[in-house]
Amino acid sequence: MGWDAFAPRAPEGRRRLAFVFLFEEIPMLNVLLIDAYGPFRRALKDTLIAAYPSIRLREADSGPEGLRKASEETPHIICLDIHLPGEDGLDIATRLTGLCPMSSLIIITGSDLPEYRQAALQAGATHFVSKGDETLVDILKIVQGSMIPPQDDA
Repeated sequence: MGWDAFAPRAPEGRRRLAFVFLFEEIPMLNVLLIDAYGPFRRALKDTLIAAYPSIRLREADSGPEGLRKASEETPHIICLDIHLPGEDGLDIATRLTGLCPMSSLIIITGSDLPEYRQAALQAGATHFVSKGDETLVDILKIVQGSMIPPQDDA
């Protein structure tokens, strides 16, 4: 059975696939990736570009470079690995939160410990994601959730 088995029936009785692009109206999402590990950064970049071809995506491989890029143009979403070589990622997170208070800050780490989650929240993180098999999917879901426009209470 193929994917078309789940598609709604067309009026003439033929199956058709229905694709819904919920976020086409958003002109450009601006995302900053800060991670020293190039292969992970490239994989996340490729995932986001595949989902959102018009995305404006900037990369940094260090905290100071990420802070500089964030100060040049405020991103909507910042993905930050808190384990940057020779740097305190939580300090960078705190500084990014002060610099870009309206940005969503996704903390990414290979250490899913409760104390890291707590420290990340205290540093201003809006989301916490552990590196693992589902990391890219988890981040994509957060980005999609961040793009849903607020509903009118009417």
